Amino acid sequence: MNSISLQYPDLGSAVLIKIFQIADILAITPKEATKIYLAIQAKKQNANIRKA
Repeated sequence: MNSISLQYPDLGSAVLIKIFQIADILAITPKEATKIYLAIQAKKQNANIRKA
């Protein structure tokens, strides 16, 4: 198990794969990529709440 899955146990395998892909593309650490991913998801969720 990697530290990301230990720190965020509710993230599924598909999400972890996306996080590592983001990290690879942007040449950043998986921890930084996790923060980016979670920020994007929070913005999406806020946008959906406003639409409702």
